[in-house]
Amino acid sequence: MRREVSTEDGGVVITRHRPELPNDLPPARLYLDDVEQIGKIFEDATQGPVRYRVGSAHCDTVEDLREFGNRITTLEIAAASPRGLPITRCILSITRASVTFYGYGAKEAFEQEIKAKLWGIFEARKSRWKSLLRLIPYPVYLCLGVALPVIVMHYVPDSSVLRPRGLGAGIITWAIFSIVAAMSVFLPCVVELRREHEASITWQTLKPYVIGAFLGAFFGVLGSTVAQHLLKLIWP
Repeated sequence: MRREVSTEDGGVVITRHRPELPNDLPPARLYLDDVEQIGKIFEDATQGPVRYRVGSAHCDTVEDLREFGNRITTLEIAAASPRGLPITRCILSITRASVTFYGYGAKEAFEQEIKAKLWGIFEARKSRWKSLLRLIPYPVYLCLGVALPVIVMHYVPDSSVLRPRGLGAGIITWAIFSIVAAMSVFLPCVVELRREHEASITWQTLKPYVIGAFLGAFFGVLGSTVAQHLLKLIWP
């Protein structure tokens, strides 16, 4: 970002400013390595101890988080500093609805520096399909949730070779759409409670590709059926 500043002698000085980063971070799949890195950023910024909270339980180290199973969708990482430092408190709050950074008592430039580091971590782990779906406004979700089942019920009649047909196909379409929409809106971040090198080719790794292939095949068949009916209407 460029900004022109006029001086007293009539000159113009052009300064460059980094665009302000939002507090809400993109959807991502994090590992314990990332959680540890975030804690280190907060510790360096505040010169205070880092605490991890899952629900009402508190942990002092990253490894303690393993006690909560394989993965979690809610986590709070916080650190507070003694008085006199540029920032007094850093909090990263991961909930089922959002991922948000809070910096209390920080100068703007210092807070932006911390956010830039966090954004770097989340961009590297970003879930692209969730990020894309979260760009869709809620009214569009509502319209699609009503329109898609109606379209399916209309273009997949009882005479179709597809199974199930009619109302059953509409209900399945609505269920699939609702699950995808809920996963994109209400589960923005998943924290895998293992190190990245411990991750293997498991269902959790393959799940996005399996879901993508299933949805692609489903909507491919649906699009083909709709196209055939449209062609019959245009050229009977």
